[in-house]
Amino acid sequence: TETRKLDVLNKGEITELVNSLGKIDILFKCAGFVHHTTILETDDNDWDFNFNLNTRSMFGQCKR
Repeated sequence: TETRKLDVLNKGEITELVNSLGKIDILFKCAGFVHHTTILETDDNDWDFNFNLNTRSMFGQCKR
């Protein structure tokens, strides 16, 4: 068992990790963030950050 820490928003770090590990049997994604406001108080920057961290990073990790 091996645990690694990386910036899941950084495609280069994800690719580097995958290349260094080879075949991955299990991927546990535990990155996530929720703003403590309502959707009406969320601005575009907050929305983009939430989507990129909670959704796009999952896609990027699984794809590589």
